[in-house]
Amino acid sequence: RRSMRHWRGGVGAAAAAAAIVLGALTGAALVAGAEGVDQPAACMGDDMLLNAVRRLVPGLRGDLHKGQAGKIAVVGGSFEYTGAPYYAAVSSLKAGGDLAYIICHEKAAVPIKTYSPEVIVLPALGGDDHEKGVALLDRSHALVVGPGLGRDPESLDAASDLIKKAKDRDIPIVLDGDALFLLTQDLSLVQDYRNAVLTPNVVEFGRLFKAMFDEDPPKYDFEAAVRGKASQARESGEIGLWADVGDSAVARLASALGHVTIVQKGEFDLISDGHKLVVSITQGSTRRCGGQGDVLAGTTGLFAHWALSSEFGKEGLAKDETLLLGALGASALTRTASRLAFGKHKRSMTTPNLMDELGEAAESLFPVAPSSL
Repeated sequence: RRSMRHWRGGVGAAAAAAAIVLGALTGAALVAGAEGVDQPAACMGDDMLLNAVRRLVPGLRGDLHKGQAGKIAVVGGSFEYTGAPYYAAVSSLKAGGDLAYIICHEKAAVPIKTYSPEVIVLPALGGDDHEKGVALLDRSHALVVGPGLGRDPESLDAASDLIKKAKDRDIPIVLDGDALFLLTQDLSLVQDYRNAVLTPNVVEFGRLFKAMFDEDPPKYDFEAAVRGKASQARESGEIGLWADVGDSAVARLASALGHVTIVQKGEFDLISDGHKLVVSITQGSTRRCGGQGDVLAGTTGLFAHWALSSEFGKEGLAKDETLLLGALGASALTRTASRLAFGKHKRSMTTPNLMDELGEAAESLFPVAPSSL
């Protein structure tokens, strides 16, 4: 692991990174890039990142058939954790997907089935039915691994195999929760797989960074550097800002993993593939109930499909930016739904309240064309 591209940084590097980011964000919407990378096409002219993300979202047309807008498979669900895979799967549906599958441990299947008839539940995470889960990949547009997975060795081995088989099929893979723990044990699982998206929180990010570089990520107050510009951009309806990659920890890790996409969750979600860095600035909520990360994982799986699918037009977007923009769209959608839910429920808000707001949030960000109504 250490023989991979290995940066060393400390307080000085962290302070320099914060200064670089702050300097980058003093311009209008941004400027980006590692050495040799052109300015993102989505930022050229007067275009907004919101408009760029809207180009990824498929329109509703009479000639579409069931499944075409997204069939998302979620790998997770254990005896202890049955809600997380349900949240991820149903969120992909409420965001605009057509079908959602859950590949879970057999002890989680019946509880999940009782939550809703909308998800297709397959108790094939390990054991004799594992190959049924593998076969499901041929019908899936994206794989979301980790919600409620747990750390049972058999389940982790099965999840690892499904990740490898999904890579063979070249479908996007989102890793969250315990799938990120699995990754710390074997970084090769996603090494150089550019259709992978990781969604770590601060603790999970620290573990991944430590596993890769054998050191803790540098500490600096990125949010403080961004906060002022984010507020101004929000007032104009923007959902994100491009920033200079500089020496940012998220870009370093994404690059070392072979330019996978990482969504580092926080006050602002930092999204990078190692070449470019975009900051998700949409206002969320201050409520931190469990399950919100599962919603983001599910919506990210859907947006990853939309971003990489050849079925939907993406005129004017650079090919190497679409997955970053897809991750930004999922972040903006989840944050908007969280804000709407918190506005109604305040301290009593829980994740199902957030999921109930995904429809209104989607319509506010990515409205259905009047011709489709």
